[in-house]
Amino acid sequence: MGEIYLVRHGQASFGAADYDQLSQLGIEQSRQLGAWLAASGQRFDRVVTGTLRRHRQTADECLAAQQHRCARHEDAGLNEYDHREMLSNYDPGLATPEAVRSVIDAHPNPRRAFQELFAAAFARWVAGDLGALGRLVAAAAHPDRLIVFTSGGPIAVIAQSLLGLADERVAALNFSLANTSLTTAFFGAAGLRLGTLNAFQHLQQPGERTLVSYR
Repeated sequence: MGEIYLVRHGQASFGAADYDQLSQLGIEQSRQLGAWLAASGQRFDRVVTGTLRRHRQTADECLAAQQHRCARHEDAGLNEYDHREMLSNYDPGLATPEAVRSVIDAHPNPRRAFQELFAAAFARWVAGDLGALGRLVAAAAHPDRLIVFTSGGPIAVIAQSLLGLADERVAALNFSLANTSLTTAFFGAAGLRLGTLNAFQHLQQPGERTLVSYR
């Protein structure tokens, strides 16, 4: 049976001119995860990241503590969703805020119109995200062990699929995922099943200040 370790990226630079890079806390979180994995004797056959800088930086800092080197590649399907891009991918005619506004203003209930539109676009994004997970599993040899550096959105959607959660619970789950938390899944002939969700014991070492953050 194969195993996938899903890692939410370290804390990004919230409020900075360039959000898509790790803060100093994010760097420390990533290093702590790497040290914990090394101390636990964890070894991986493949490393996969999204294409965002915070994904790559988290992987770099985490894996610096690992003596073992393995194959590494990127998959844009593991990126966090961008609501404007998501709507545009769903319908190219919705590529601008003005276009979206014109569609919902023409509806008798604009709020409901936007909710329905967003739900349809989100459903398509969910399918694409799960497609990224499917590509990882399909390319894996049993019993491969993969470590995947991604964002909260994809991890929440993957957990939703494996646990059968309602759509309205996905956003709440996303907000509860700690930076550099670990979510694991097992895969084999019987399909995929969840192992652990949002584990961050590496950020709570005895006698040290907590490193837990959620953004």
